[in-house]
Amino acid sequence: MEFSEALLFPTPLDKEGKARARGLLNSRLAGNLDRLLGLLQRPELLSRVGARTQEMRSLFAEVLELSTSAPDRFSEFLGHWSTAFLLGQLLGTEPLDARLVDQLLGNVTALLICLRLEGAIPASDARFITPQTFYCLARGVRLQVRVPSTSAGRVVWEFSDSRVSLSLEGAPVPFAQVPLPLRGEGSFIAATPLPISRRWGVPVVEDCELLGVLGRHVSQAPVDAAASLGWHPMPLVESIDAAHATLAELWPEVLDWGEVLLPAYVDMGGASNRLVRGSSSYGAGSPIFLSPVEQAFKHAEDIVHELQHVRMSLLFDTSGFGLWEDLSLRFFSPYRSAPRPLNGLHLGIHSFLAVNRLRLLAGRKAPLESTLRNQLLATHRRNLWAFRTVLEFEQVAPHGRPLMAAMARELVVQHGEIEPMVDAGASERIDDEFRTRAAAVQARAPVLNTSRPYMAWAQIIEIATRYAGAEELA
Repeated sequence: MEFSEALLFPTPLDKEGKARARGLLNSRLAGNLDRLLGLLQRPELLSRVGARTQEMRSLFAEVLELSTSAPDRFSEFLGHWSTAFLLGQLLGTEPLDARLVDQLLGNVTALLICLRLEGAIPASDARFITPQTFYCLARGVRLQVRVPSTSAGRVVWEFSDSRVSLSLEGAPVPFAQVPLPLRGEGSFIAATPLPISRRWGVPVVEDCELLGVLGRHVSQAPVDAAASLGWHPMPLVESIDAAHATLAELWPEVLDWGEVLLPAYVDMGGASNRLVRGSSSYGAGSPIFLSPVEQAFKHAEDIVHELQHVRMSLLFDTSGFGLWEDLSLRFFSPYRSAPRPLNGLHLGIHSFLAVNRLRLLAGRKAPLESTLRNQLLATHRRNLWAFRTVLEFEQVAPHGRPLMAAMARELVVQHGEIEPMVDAGASERIDDEFRTRAAAVQARAPVLNTSRPYMAWAQIIEIATRYAGAEELA
């Protein structure tokens, strides 16, 4: 497989390497899009959008019409990352609130609307329904329809010949008729450019609810006065630019891959205090979702973490792990507070090995504070727990062993650097927290990996050392 040397960590990418990576990404996105468009033709699979099923069918019909009337624009619609990403969220498996369905539909439709407003495709009759405010990510803008007074409801766009009629859903008459093509901003249609990261060169989406995708908080605590007191998070566009500068200094290979794989950043919103921190992504071509932070280094960690997930989804042949598709919740995850499938532990160790590597690189530039040293040790021991679990229960095929061996080698290297940093008291406190969390999970549901051998750190390192050399189970 190409990029086999990059399975564990980002490797340097020259111009040719970036072109190959983009080709691989585009191929993956095209395959995903073909699958999604096929789902649009199966009525039984549209049930999750509820009352919007007919709108989904109309969208599909419009896209097919575009393929014959304006092939270049059809390619533009299919080729932009947002089309596959937003359709994937609409047709995925996670339940969606009706309001989020409307936002997703509006954002998917946005480029088709913009093309008509620009006069970029042949004039013909078409009808779309959108929220009053939505995104055209392909144009990097936030679109807003100025409706009369404070009227609620969705907007109906009816294109005919050289104009578009705008009305509120259910209203008997339009409130505006706009001549086309639209020249600049019209009286009823406003397009506000999204913030652009100066260093990453990609849009920053500040309202995830408007996007229709909320992100998944992976670490959340109740909001209280103490957690919010003196809390001054950085604006996302500033924190990710500062994180870029940190990565440029410590680990520039991350930026090589980020340039290819990270199309946008999204503020996760929601509760905001120092005890709430989350990040998420949704596979190859997904933007990264981040919660606010006060220190940009935390976003450097989050970006490395999520980029690892994106790279693994793009590069790794999951058939190398026989239980990858087994989604039964049989395992304690040292990274989570609820039972997880075994592939959750795979993803955890793959991403957090990289996070700890970033922390160690930072420690070579300047002494680490005690809090970060403790985080290093806690994360390292989570990785050891996950590695021992995977070795014991996974069915590793020959083509899965090189990645496991690379993880084993990195665990051994990191063990030698991290363990001497932390005093015995902190070490014991971390182990006590592990025992408490494992017992709590075991009390709620039976899991297979909470006994003492999973915390026998020295023994796990011996196993990792043997595995790294032999590339076979100890």
